[in-house]
Amino acid sequence: MVQLHAGGAVASVVASTRAALSEAGRRDTYLGQAALAAAERLDGARAVNGYAAVLKEYRDTMREAMADVEQHADTADELRAAALRVIGGA
Repeated sequence: MVQLHAGGAVASVVASTRAALSEAGRRDTYLGQAALAAAERLDGARAVNGYAAVLKEYRDTMREAMADVEQHADTADELRAAALRVIGGA
C-alpha cells in the first residue's frame, strides 16, 4: 500500500518505517536502527539487481524489531478486560 503525505507526495520507505517504529517505541533500538538502514537502502535503490535481497533483509528486520509489539497490545487488552471485570463486578 502506497502512503501519501499531504499534497499527494508519496511517502518514502524511510518515513513510513520511522513512523511505525516511533509509534511502537522501537525507533531507537538496535533493530529499529537496522530497519531504518535497510529502508534507506530501499529508498536509494536505482537498479532491480539486489533489490529483492534488500527487501527481504528489511522485512525480516522489521518483523524482528516489531515482534512483541502485538504481545504488548494483547497484554494491554487483557489488563483492560480485567479492569472492566473489577469495575463491573464480573
